[in-house]
Amino acid sequence: MDPFLVQFGRNVARARKRAGLTQEGLRDLIDVDTAEISRIENGWVNVTIKRVELLAKVLGVTPGQLLDGGFA
Repeated sequence: MDPFLVQFGRNVARARKRAGLTQEGLRDLIDVDTAEISRIENGWVNVTIKRVELLAKVLGVTPGQLLDGGFA
């Protein structure tokens, strides 16, 4: 697995939990299936920049924070 994708997935999971969302809740906000959320969070998917932007928007962080983990 690509270490960058794994870290990105961890950042998404952390931001999702910080936002008080389940994978199902996030799924509903970005209109993908729960399995896709799981694949993203596990670093198995190389998402598009548009998906990064959408994830950041619904999770209340910046795209840069998802990419580098720069949030508490």
